[in-house]
Amino acid sequence: MLKIVDLILEYKTSHIERTAEEIMNIVLPMIMNKVKLIRADYREDVIQDLKMSLFSIINIAVFKDADIPESLFSKDNLTLLKLNNFSNEIIIKLFNNKYLKNFIDESGIEVLENAFIDENGYMKFKIDFAKFNFRNQFFSLIEKRFDSVLATFYRNNMDYFTKEKMKLNRLTTDGDEFIEFVPDNSRKKINFEKLGISKKDIEFLNLFIDGDRIYSQTEVAKILGTSQQYISKRIKEIRNKYKDIINN
Repeated sequence: MLKIVDLILEYKTSHIERTAEEIMNIVLPMIMNKVKLIRADYREDVIQDLKMSLFSIINIAVFKDADIPESLFSKDNLTLLKLNNFSNEIIIKLFNNKYLKNFIDESGIEVLENAFIDENGYMKFKIDFAKFNFRNQFFSLIEKRFDSVLATFYRNNMDYFTKEKMKLNRLTTDGDEFIEFVPDNSRKKINFEKLGISKKDIEFLNLFIDGDRIYSQTEVAKILGTSQQYISKRIKEIRNKYKDIINN
């Protein structure tokens, strides 16, 4: 499941359409599960909002290396781990990292053992652990963003609730802070907020902009996995909604 990290990092540097589609294929089951209680005639619009939210998170996600000193991977520490059968207590005490055990449970104890053997094993351990933390934080962030989008939809469409209750405030694990929200990328975007445009419409409009490059409706449609006609419809709606701003 660490594959999504490689795809995200690749997409952030290349913006290859195929990579965006692979990311979407991984996250789509999560999106479809989120919208299953929404009326069918409103579901497609919410799905598109969730897809836009996904790529807005990707655009501001920053990957960081894991901070685990090589000095910890000594022969004495390996002996200590083996004597204690790599117990949770000794791993947490030795590395002072509460997330490391979860990583080892997922990746296998041999990943940790190989980190004691040579430089290659240590580097693989660091990289995979950084990806593990990035992935967990990424899914935590999109979980919260998706729930925020759904909460907004339900507030704006009180008459269309289903009879079943939907949990919008699930607690999620924050995980290590291996994703930062930095202002550098936002400087590349047009400051639509000062124009009085809603956050939802800002996220949509920013999909067309990447630095000096402007994406076409067809390109954005492919990124979101929807039709060019839907994108054209959304642009028309935004243009009509903010016609006073545009005319000024």
